[in-house]
Amino acid sequence: MEAKQVIFFTNGNIMVFDKKGEQISQCQGCVLDVKIVRNLNKYCDKDTEFYFGDWESKIKNPLNLQWWFK
Repeated sequence: MEAKQVIFFTNGNIMVFDKKGEQISQCQGCVLDVKIVRNLNKYCDKDTEFYFGDWESKIKNPLNLQWWFK
């Protein structure tokens, strides 16, 4: 399973979706959790899309984290 989209929220939580649009539960939670970071490294690659999301306004802005995978 590969992550297609990762959305970071202002409260530090993240949501991760696969190519079918389903959430990857192993990657859901606080971005500061070591387990979550390990899972992000496992499921994300250079093709994963990263966003900074605003829950209230339902806006997500692209976030360039491709340097992490180089």
